[in-house]
Amino acid sequence: MIFAFVEDGTLTVHEDLASVQREYEGVDVESKVVHFYDEQGVFLEPKFVVPNREGKVLGLFGWVSSGVFQLIPNANAAQDSFAVALYEASSLAPNPWFESLAHLKSELSARGVPVTSLRPSKLKRVPTEKDWRSVPWCLDIPFAYDHFFGKTHLEAVQLFEENAIAYLDDLHHMPRPCLEYYLDAYVDYLLSERSACDSDGASFFFGLVETRIDDIKTFPFGTVERVKLVLEKLATHQSWYAADREIYGDFSTKTKQMLGLLNSKD
Repeated sequence: MIFAFVEDGTLTVHEDLASVQREYEGVDVESKVVHFYDEQGVFLEPKFVVPNREGKVLGLFGWVSSGVFQLIPNANAAQDSFAVALYEASSLAPNPWFESLAHLKSELSARGVPVTSLRPSKLKRVPTEKDWRSVPWCLDIPFAYDHFFGKTHLEAVQLFEENAIAYLDDLHHMPRPCLEYYLDAYVDYLLSERSACDSDGASFFFGLVETRIDDIKTFPFGTVERVKLVLEKLATHQSWYAADREIYGDFSTKTKQMLGLLNSKD
C-alpha cells in the first residue's frame, strides 16, 4: 500500500507501485507535486530508471516524455514526516480500504504507525490573559484558569497523565480560544498509552464534544480531524479503556452520534 499526497491537499491510497506509475506522470513526480509514503509511514523517494525528457520541434514546439520511476524507502529524507503530511491533507480520495481520513488514521495508529506527532497547538501560542478574559466569567472559569493559565501543551498533557479526571471539567467551561489550545492536549492524552484503563477520561470526551460542539466545529481542520480520530479509537477500543458497557454505555453508538454532530451543517 502506498500513500500519495498531492499538493492540492488530496490523499490517494494505491495498492502498489504499478498503480502509482499508472496514475502519475514522471514529470509531475519529478516536479514534486506529489509525495509518497509506505504503509509504515516511511517516505518513498522517486528514483528514475528512465529519465524524463523534453525538447522542441523545429525549435518552436515543446514536447515532454515522462520517464520511469521507482519508489525507494528513505527514512532520512529531508521531507515532512508522515504525520505532518496527514495533518496537511484536506481530503481522502475514494478507495477500498478507508472510509475517511479519521478512519485511516485510526487504523494506522492501531498498527503502530505515527499519525499524530504533529500537534496543531504547537503551531499556536499559549492562551493569554486576554484569551481567558474574552468572555464573562461564570463560577467555574476561575478553577480552569488556576489549573491551566500559562500552561504549555506539554504541561497540559502531563496534567491529564497525572490525574485526568481532576481537570476534565475545566475544558467544559474555559473560553473558546483556550479550549482550542488545550483540547489538543486532551486528544494527545487519549491517543497515548498513558490513557489505558482510564474509563472516566475516555467517557468524558463524548460529553465534551456534545457540549462544546459549536466551538469545536469552528476549529482548524486538523484539530477537528484529531477529535474524529479519538472518537474512532473510543469506538474500537472501549475495553482497552476498561469502560464497562453497563456503566458507560456503548462507545460505538456514542461515536456515531458525535460524528453526526461534527459532520452536520447546522
